[in-house]
Amino acid sequence: MQTQLVYDAIHGDVSSLPTSYIAAGYVTGSPDIVWDDRDWAAHPRAIRIDQSPIPGLWDGTADADDYENGAVILGELAGRAKSRMTAFKKGVRPGQREPLVYVSYDNVTAVVNALVAGGVESLGLWVARWGIGYTSALAMVTGASGPFPIKGVQYANGALYDVSVFNTEWIGNVATTPPTPVQTAITAIPPGYWEFPVMLIGKGIDGNVWSTTYNGKEWTPTVKL
Repeated sequence: MQTQLVYDAIHGDVSSLPTSYIAAGYVTGSPDIVWDDRDWAAHPRAIRIDQSPIPGLWDGTADADDYENGAVILGELAGRAKSRMTAFKKGVRPGQREPLVYVSYDNVTAVVNALVAGGVESLGLWVARWGIGYTSALAMVTGASGPFPIKGVQYANGALYDVSVFNTEWIGNVATTPPTPVQTAITAIPPGYWEFPVMLIGKGIDGNVWSTTYNGKEWTPTVKL
């Protein structure tokens, strides 16, 4: 497994972030925390963190929910994870990553239990465990397994930014805009070829599977399967 360092900071400290590494910033929060357009432009591949509870303006295409005091609450995590996974699969925001929950090491069990109770069977975690050092953090990431694997460990809490080690595969697995479906019209078969109507089952350009019949002149959808 390959890993790499990630540096995260609030808006007020973005200028202090190392430019040669992946960054992480906030899509929600107070003016001194939330990143502005210039911050994202300076770090286009940055991990997007959402810390706003549901009553606020939370972002359904962010990469990670921030579970801690004053941020996303426990009972919201499962529903938000499902919403973000749907957005990821549909490519709503190109560049979005599979959702994570940022959580302190001491709260991992509570978060996993809440996700399972909410119907989430698998989700990555970004675990904060300050002071353990790079080597121990690396071991947590490379040794991760199971349905709730650790994709990143934040092991250093600095004055201007925090430092994490991340699974490179997770960072690189981003959503893309789905291709526009090819809309191919069905050419009616000449009536003289048939003595009776025939049936065709296929997926329509509306995304639904239809049973259709041919009356000698045209195909007509009959039943949505």
